[in-house]
Amino acid sequence: MTNTGNNIATLAGNTGDLNYVDSDAFTVGTVNLTDGIAATGTVELSTLTGDLTVAADIAKTAGGDASLILKSYRDILFNSGFDITSSTGALDVVLNAHYSSDVAEGSIYLAGSNSISTNGGDITMGGGTNPLTISAIAHAVSEATYDKRGILAGNNTSLNAAGGDISLLGEGNNSFGIQLLSGTTVTTSNTGSIYMRGSSTNVSSAGIVLREDSTFSTTGTGDIELDGQNLLRMNGEGGPISILSTNGNLILKGDSLALANTWATLAARMGL
Repeated sequence: MTNTGNNIATLAGNTGDLNYVDSDAFTVGTVNLTDGIAATGTVELSTLTGDLTVAADIAKTAGGDASLILKSYRDILFNSGFDITSSTGALDVVLNAHYSSDVAEGSIYLAGSNSISTNGGDITMGGGTNPLTISAIAHAVSEATYDKRGILAGNNTSLNAAGGDISLLGEGNNSFGIQLLSGTTVTTSNTGSIYMRGSSTNVSSAGIVLREDSTFSTTGTGDIELDGQNLLRMNGEGGPISILSTNGNLILKGDSLALANTWATLAARMGL
């Protein structure tokens, strides 16, 4: 299903392996009585122009290890409350904005109450031809909901790799590179690590902003590294921000660190 002439508004179905390319923007949603995508194999979805929107759950329901790769010409947008999950086998999840160009605009936006749970697979959010090294890049013109952030996760977002690695790379346009709002949970275990790199075209803006009642944890030997480039900001207004690396290293980077109304808990193995 990789014909460049494909053009549908909404995609849903039960499938094994699937590679679908659309000539325009489209939405994972509801078609007739089928909600979202239930897959037993690897799924790759791409847009040749426009955005890719997730407005229904995507679930791996059977089979061995697999991947879910969402590639958008521009933005990847999750409506509130919809999830990516795997109940059988590890599922590597890749959210790849502006995948056809390393320098084009393309953000990643999770509206809130979204969960990505991979059962041991990696979670990668970035952009360009290699989302492990290239950031999702915010728009120069403000968007209605996600403004000029590279990656914005709304309240009560959960990322759980259960032993896989988690990587988030975002570049803001006169705003934050990565902003994770209240109640965010980012966690992994075993050898899994967490890496976030955020930057901004404005040296006065934070590369990474973390909000209250949020937890970032590795419960095994994996490291946590937060690289805010010019500024790493923790902004708690009435709730704690916990960053816990049980048996790994905790690495905080940035030209400066700002703690605003924050109850912060930082813990790591200190080379013992």
